[in-house]
Amino acid sequence: MKPGDVIVKFNSEEIETSAELPPLVGKATVGGKTPVEVIRKGLTRRLSVKIGQLPNDDDLETAHKGKRGSHSNTRLNASIRNLTSAERKQLGNTGGGVVVEAVDSGPAFESGIRPGDIILQVNSQKITNADKFNKVIDSLKANSSVPVLIHRRGSPLFLAMKMPSDN
Repeated sequence: MKPGDVIVKFNSEEIETSAELPPLVGKATVGGKTPVEVIRKGLTRRLSVKIGQLPNDDDLETAHKGKRGSHSNTRLNASIRNLTSAERKQLGNTGGGVVVEAVDSGPAFESGIRPGDIILQVNSQKITNADKFNKVIDSLKANSSVPVLIHRRGSPLFLAMKMPSDN
């Protein structure tokens, strides 16, 4: 699987809406391989994916406690920080990204971004660190809608985020 793949079949079952996928994945055997059909760059591809175990909420909370170096972005009403080298290694991430520390009511929250998410791209621009994230956010036009690629609980996820008006 690659970021941007659109799953259209999971274990031979057609997927018409994204809400249909989680229950099917939940029924799959952890550690087993499952056939998946995706659309990638306009072409249909058949893949076999290994089903992994999600970490429990306590493990996720412990992993994100006590981190330093938070950066606030008032435009999104969210706080982010750079990934540590240990987190990069654990995730197999060599390219960057930022960890969401806190999200209050605003564009980030409304788009579905939550604490613990790792933001990898905003508006198709790779996010290498907190400074790059803030520069990209500051460059976006008011009221525009932009794609945001995040990493959540071991999986990539695209979200649509509407930028606020600059009143």
